[in-house]
Amino acid sequence: MKMLLDIEDDPGWHSADSEDEDANESSNYSAGQECLDRLAISLGGNMIVPVASELLPAYLDVPEWQKHHATLIALAQIAKVCSKVMIKNLEQMVTMVLNTFPNPHPRVRWAAINAIGQLSTDMGLYLQVQYHQQVLPALAASMDDFQNPQVYYDPYRGVIVYFRVIDGTIKKGDRIYFMASKKDYFADEVGVLSPNQFQVDELYAGEENLMLKEEEPGITAPEAGGHPVPGVVENARGE
Repeated sequence: MKMLLDIEDDPGWHSADSEDEDANESSNYSAGQECLDRLAISLGGNMIVPVASELLPAYLDVPEWQKHHATLIALAQIAKVCSKVMIKNLEQMVTMVLNTFPNPHPRVRWAAINAIGQLSTDMGLYLQVQYHQQVLPALAASMDDFQNPQVYYDPYRGVIVYFRVIDGTIKKGDRIYFMASKKDYFADEVGVLSPNQFQVDELYAGEENLMLKEEEPGITAPEAGGHPVPGVVENARGE
């Protein structure tokens, strides 16, 4: 958590043209994220979540924006691998995130949007049923933050599909056929998780990938044409 505090308020971050939100951060910050991710995988939710439930609220009780930002980044990292255990503490986690949406610092507000996105990916059904009335107004309000492009741009990005390339490659701009909906879409962006999202020009087999599009997540998407061919992808649920 202390490593996550090694973050600067770089003016370049505030540009909506930035492809990697953490591109200019210190090696300590990046290493802290990666280590937290590995720690959660190694120890599991039953050990990590109780500690996080006690530690993270304490970081929010102080005025420093860096600690609020670190809390949200840590929560998102843990949610990736500990979602089954975090469901038991979902109310606490959602409340912590929503309370940071009005934070005066734009980087904290961006981290709050990112955290809600991660919780939606890993606990979507529970979040949708129990907290949609609180989450949707918070996201809608962030879309009016025109003075901070990184903040208001993020909610507009549509659906991000997490998937794995089984064979072949996928590039930005490729036409993709989604077999469940029987519709074609273009990949507006493609990227990887390492551990955060950042764009790349091309995806290869074996990488943990993400693709920005406007469609429901959780569907298999081979290359346009309707038949599994080199370039077939598997979504995050293995379908």
